Amino acid sequence: MATIDSEEVATFDFGKHAGRAVKDTPTGYLCWIVCDCLRIRPSLLLAVVGELRRRGEDVDVLLRERGDAERHRRERATQDTDPRPADIRPIIDKWYRQLVLDFHPDRGGDTATMQVINEAYRRLLAMLGQG
Repeated sequence: MATIDSEEVATFDFGKHAGRAVKDTPTGYLCWIVCDCLRIRPSLLLAVVGELRRRGEDVDVLLRERGDAERHRRERATQDTDPRPADIRPIIDKWYRQLVLDFHPDRGGDTATMQVINEAYRRLLAMLGQG
């Protein structure tokens, strides 16, 4: 925050309006700050909200949109990192084939180990609903 004539002026320290005072920033950019910027200094966020209210914007709607956007972002991140059963099946099959090659009784392994491998494979497929 800069001080001009003993009055504190909130300024942006990032983005295309870096160094610009909040009061001199376009409304659309301020709305974007409220809705999409999740890691912002609390003092700057308060200054942006205050300026939007001064301009007659419905900040409550913007804050609700911000919450919706954050929730959507979290859901999308979870979907991107959670593998789906269709994506896991080839991995399980490859794992199973390699273990069979390594531990099958006809290739020098023993029956007890092969039974454990088969049971694990059967359980994994059952968990996926494909067994």
